This record gives sequence, structure tokens and C-alpha cells, in this order.
Amino acid sequence: MTLEMKYKEKYNEGLEQGLEQGLEQGLEQGISLTKKVFKLFREGCPEKEIAEKLDISVEQVISILE
Repeated sequence: MTLEMKYKEKYNEGLEQGLEQGLEQGLEQGISLTKKVFKLFREGCPEKEIAEKLDISVEQVISILE
């Protein structure tokens, strides 16, 4: 195996690991955000206030609550 082939192989492995970690972190953040939205909604917060507190759009709040 040439040096260039080894470099490409390691690059692809690193890229794959980065994608896996990014997906995992994104999923965790999405679950956390969803829990926060539902908690605030159960406490009686209006959608606009939830959006402001969590720094997301009202449309995103509505999408989570659907």
C-alpha cells in the first residue's frame, strides 16, 4: 500500500468517525431540546415564550409539539 493510499484510508476513517460523532451529538441535542419544549409547554408557557427562552423559532416549537 502506498503512502498516498494510507493517507486516503486514514482520512476516510476520520471522516466517518466525525460524521458518526456529529450525528450522535445532534440526536442528543434534539432530544434535549424536545424535552425542554414539552416541559415548558406543560408548565403553560405560550409557544412564543418557549421559542424566546430556547432561542428557536416559533415554527420549530410548533413542529416539535405536533
